[in-house]
Amino acid sequence: MTKQESTSGRGYLSSVVQFLGSFAGWLKAAGVVAVIATLFVTGDRAGWYGTSNLMSEPLSATSAAKGIVYFLPKTEVIFDVSYRITRCDAQKRAQSDTSPIDIVIGADVQIDNIAAKVQPDLASGYVIPVDSLDGVFWRTELSAQLANGILTGLNTTSAAQTADASKFQSILMKVVSAAPLTDKTSAGAGQDLAKQRISMCGDRLIRALEGPDPKSDVDAKIKKILRFDPSGGCPPEATALSKGQCLISGQTALSPLLANSDAAADALNRYSIEIRVNPNKSTSPPAPTTKGIAYRTPGSATIQLCMPKCDGGQTLANENVVVPQFGSLASLTVERRLFSDRTTQAKFGPWGELVDVKFTDSAASPVATGNR
Repeated sequence: MTKQESTSGRGYLSSVVQFLGSFAGWLKAAGVVAVIATLFVTGDRAGWYGTSNLMSEPLSATSAAKGIVYFLPKTEVIFDVSYRITRCDAQKRAQSDTSPIDIVIGADVQIDNIAAKVQPDLASGYVIPVDSLDGVFWRTELSAQLANGILTGLNTTSAAQTADASKFQSILMKVVSAAPLTDKTSAGAGQDLAKQRISMCGDRLIRALEGPDPKSDVDAKIKKILRFDPSGGCPPEATALSKGQCLISGQTALSPLLANSDAAADALNRYSIEIRVNPNKSTSPPAPTTKGIAYRTPGSATIQLCMPKCDGGQTLANENVVVPQFGSLASLTVERRLFSDRTTQAKFGPWGELVDVKFTDSAASPVATGNR
């Protein structure tokens, strides 16, 4: 090999080494740039460099919740109905021995109390994910107050007034009595009045009506406690007529008091009760999407109880009740900011409504921001 060829070979090798060194430096720089770019993209999405909202998410039916779980509130309407048979007799239509015998039925119906009870809506559950509380450049201390699974307060310092879920809000306390009705139903012809009365009314009811104090005898009275969700469904004892309308059969309600209620079905059904729910606003809330902490702005409805029906019948009760499930879904924005100490204090009422909210914002301390 000549001297010229040796020098040329060393120059080529030096060029290759220089190129490889430059390429490695470029790769290193490109990697750093890529990391920085990734941080900016990820950080921007996570709110590291500006603001970030604390958010709640709908509960998943397929995965376990990891965080603070709460439910939106709903109303269950409860009312007491008292029935009392005041008369159960047999009588002939005419003086003839072959005259048909009628059974005469009389009864009192009264609504003793209507109440609205707040319960968690298990179909509308949310979770504040625990992994969303802290970020790279911020930290969140969260305190949530719950009552029976319903969110009543969201803050770090204040104590929200908790709704006592074990008590009812009284809507109607006075007793509303229906006027007694007397009806007749055919029970056959030419039969002995006493036997026919026993066959229809039964010994216990007859003794109750003829006792020293008929009003205090339990065999002539029956009381039912009925409950239902006004946004859908009827009490178990009722039949759905249409949306927002239910019927409690008088025969079904009074049958435990009579020996043979089928023969007196027409008379007993005069004491049927219709439940009619009239929402006072739209019952079509928006889709459950939120960019904050989800809560309900409650709606309301008028609950009407009538005998035997609301169209052309007698109104026993007509009351407004708060119905959160008839309201709309809202969200409370809880922001976290870089280099800023922000506190959010919120309090929710017994029906889930937001009744008080306070925001405070101050610059973070030098120790917190790293300026020593």
